[in-house]
Formats: sequence, C-alpha cells, structure tokens
Amino acid sequence: MSGMTAEAREIMAYLKKYNLADQLNVIVNKLCKKRSDDPFGFLASRLHQLAAPPVITKVEGREILSSDARPAVQVDVYCKVDDSVKFVSRGTTSAPKHLPDEKRSEVDGDAKWYRGLGVKRAVTTIKEVIHSNLGGLEPKDQDKCDEMLRKAGKGKLGVSAMSATSVAICKAAATLAKLEYYQHVARLIDSDSKSPRTLTVPRPLMELIVGGACGSSLAFPSVMVYPLTSDSFSNQLQLCCMLHHFLGETIAAKFGDQFRTTTASGSFAAPVAELGEALKLVRESATAAGITLGEDLAIAVQAGPWKDGYVVKAKDKVKSVDEMVDFYSSLVKDFKEVGMLIDPLSRDDMESWAKIQSSIDADEETKGKVIEIIGDRIETEAGATIRIERSQTVSDVIKAFKDGAKSKPTCLVANNGATDTFAADLAVGLGTTYARFGGPRGQNVALYNRLLQIADAL
Repeated sequence: MSGMTAEAREIMAYLKKYNLADQLNVIVNKLCKKRSDDPFGFLASRLHQLAAPPVITKVEGREILSSDARPAVQVDVYCKVDDSVKFVSRGTTSAPKHLPDEKRSEVDGDAKWYRGLGVKRAVTTIKEVIHSNLGGLEPKDQDKCDEMLRKAGKGKLGVSAMSATSVAICKAAATLAKLEYYQHVARLIDSDSKSPRTLTVPRPLMELIVGGACGSSLAFPSVMVYPLTSDSFSNQLQLCCMLHHFLGETIAAKFGDQFRTTTASGSFAAPVAELGEALKLVRESATAAGITLGEDLAIAVQAGPWKDGYVVKAKDKVKSVDEMVDFYSSLVKDFKEVGMLIDPLSRDDMESWAKIQSSIDADEETKGKVIEIIGDRIETEAGATIRIERSQTVSDVIKAFKDGAKSKPTCLVANNGATDTFAADLAVGLGTTYARFGGPRGQNVALYNRLLQIADAL
C-alpha cells in the first residue's frame, strides 16, 4: 500500500470499513445461484436490505383549510431513504371547534386572521422546534417519536398540531414498510401478540338528527343509526345512507324544504323539541325506505354531556337520576328500535348506569332486551368512545384503545374536519366495533369511501 496514492488509500479504507467487497460478493453469488430473470431488481432488493434504516430528516408544517373552512395544521415528513432525502407522508388534523383554555396555544388569537383561529404559531413551532427534535429518529418507532413530540411540543403545540405530526410519522412508517396504513396500525397494536388479529371493517354509526343546532330545540345532541346485520360493509352502509336520504324527504315534507339541508356534521336539524318526535321521524322514514328497524338497523341516542343537569326537553324541569332511569325504560318500551345509549347519565352518577338495564329487564314487555351503553367522555364497563381530536398522538389513541377496549364495544369518532382519510384506517387497524364519522356529507363521505376500499381489500 506504500505505493498507493492518498486517494487510493482512502478508497481501500472505505471498502474495508463497510466490508463492501465481501457483501457484494455474497449478493452476486446468490444472484448466480438463483439466476433471476430480473437481475437488477434482485440486486436492488438485496442492497436495500443492507441500507441504513430510514430516519426522519425534515418536518415541515403549513396552515391549510379543513373541510369546514377553518384553519388546520398540515405536516409533511421527509426521511433519508437509500442515501437520499425524500418526501414520505403528510398528516392533517383541524382544531376542535370549542377549545378549552388549556388548548389556546393551538390558535394565534389574531382576530384579523380567520377570526383568531389561525394556526401560524403552531406551524412556526413545528419548523423551529419539532423539526430539530425529531431529526434522526426512525418513523417506525412510533412510541419514541411521540414521546419526543410531547416533550418538545409541551406548552407550544396544541392537540391537533401534535396529532397531525404524529399521524404523518405513522403514515411515513407504513409507506416505508410498503404497508397500508391500517395494516401498520394493526402491527403497532399487535406488537406484543404472537398471533395477529383478523382485521374487519367497523360498523357505521351514522348521525341522522342533531340537537341544539340550526333552530332545533332538541335537548339530546344526536340521534344515530347503526346496522344489526352481519352483511358486508357495503350493504350496511347502503342501509344507513338510504335511511338518511328518506329522512331528508320526511323532514322536508313535514317542516319545509329549508330543513332538508344538512348541518356541518352531515345530519338534519329537525325542528322538534322532544326525543320521541325525532325517533318517530326516523321510524316513519325507515318504513318509507322499506327498512325494518330492530332487524336491519337500530337507533343510538347520544345523551350527554349533562352540563345543566338532566333536562330532556327545553324549559323542562331538571330530572333526578331515578327519573332518568324511568325515562330510558319508557323510551325503550315505546321505541324498541333503540339499541344504544351514549352517556345516558353523567360521570358523577356512573354507579347508576347499570340501573337502566335493570329497569328495562324489570318490565315484562322489554325483559331480555340488551341495550349497549357506551361512554363518550367517560369509559364504562359496557364500552368506550375514542375521539381523535382529544388525543395528542397516535400512541395516545392506541393506549386508550388498549386500556378500555379490546373486550368491549368501542367507537372511533372523527368529525373534526380533517382533510384526509387516516381515521378510517385507524378504526380498522385498532379493531373498533363502530366508526362514527357523522352523516354522509363532505369529508365524511371520503371516510366512508375509504372504509369501502378497505372492505374490498380485506
């Protein structure tokens, strides 16, 4: 080597450092033994296996509009892959419509820019803080990335900006592993399991009538419908959409065409004051559509949150817990189509939730009818709801699912106006029982269409 030039010595040292000659010799020998019809593809795949694992090199954020024209945070993740930096994935989430004080770091507060709801501050934080802290991490290590994200963004990023970044990282890991997003989420869930789950598409929990909006004086936030049949997801969705279509016609015929227009969540704001009136509209529409409630579809009622006590009708007196139990018992007796109650009582009265089913069983007419009681803002023994907009990261969503869901009915809720369909993949990957994406309107339709695509793939 004494006669070598300095450059030649550097090349020899480089070859020795990475054992390139031996590695290439092994790969070429394998190629000759296999005699592949695509030798360059064979070499590329084997060399790729020896490449350094992809790492995050750049994180960029921008302010975009959500489906309801409110500012949202969009995050792009770039990774170093095979010795070059590439754009890999994009995550988007929008801010919850009513932000509590502790989440005010999410928005700018500039009244002249989107009425104070701009997210430029979050975008700047992503560029100046998050980017440098995530650099060098492998996107496949979701827990580590999310932990770093929480530490770096504490007090600087709101929930939706942090969620958008976490989603982008999750999608990057799936893309690099050449997996569908739902497959990668399932891997994250089943990382400790020896036998992977059989993935299925959750049943749609479709919103039909919303209370307290657009002139509606209904005290209950939402009336929904979900399939009871075990048919394909396509058939389940068709039933829900048909009922939604016929409900629009029923409401227009009774109250005028102006009430046919749906709200931002895709549901109808029927001008009714009592829950029974709303349920009769659904019943009448189902009959017109040729749908048998109680066999094809069942009704779900969102009751809470109970901010002002148990008031079931505007300007009515506040009811006691026992009176509410009697109310639900009578409701199920009059409307046997009701199969699910969400937050029927407050967190403080959780010990009385079981009384509802006991009261139903005590009546000879409804004895044996099982009502699914699911917590929205609180978890119950019967089931739990996971809301994406309340979770900071993908890891938080997974933890919430593992903590309260695997053996219980669970519902993933995503109606925060995000402009991508990751929530559909998340619901399938988690294995939730229901997917609550609002009524069939706007971005919600894209979510339902994504579930149709996944159903075909599965």
